[in-house]
Amino acid sequence: MKKFTAKSLVFLFLLVPALAMANTKVGVLDFGQVMSQSNAIKSRVTQLEKSLEADAQRLQKIDQDIVKIQQRAERDGRTMSQSQQEAMQKQFQEKAAEFQALRETLSRRQAEGEQKINEEMRPAFEQAIDQVVKAKKLDLVVEAGAAHSNAPQLDLTPH
Repeated sequence: MKKFTAKSLVFLFLLVPALAMANTKVGVLDFGQVMSQSNAIKSRVTQLEKSLEADAQRLQKIDQDIVKIQQRAERDGRTMSQSQQEAMQKQFQEKAAEFQALRETLSRRQAEGEQKINEEMRPAFEQAIDQVVKAKKLDLVVEAGAAHSNAPQLDLTPH
């Protein structure tokens, strides 16, 4: 009798949430895709890219300078004096350090800019989701990446 009662309780604990979910309206949304399709976000990303363009071009120039130094070392290294080789090595190290520092600065500025855009756009994005939830009378919206399988009729992502 105790086994039956314990099994019955386990069954009820499993059944009740399943019954509750039977009436739950669920939608699936790819938040990343929606954010990337937003014209406002595209505009801000374009502005960010323009603000970083000068440093990106400078980074390319330094990279080209490094390649030229390497090519010169390969071509003329054997005929150079020890002091010329040391000077070239020093020049290479300085350019490499400058390249690394600028690349890190550029990456940090880009990440900070993208984070700022996301923070600024999040309220409008959440408001739009809330409007869809209310219009479709949904009980739950799930990120597409978190859904194991996704029936097309549940997908709320604009395509």
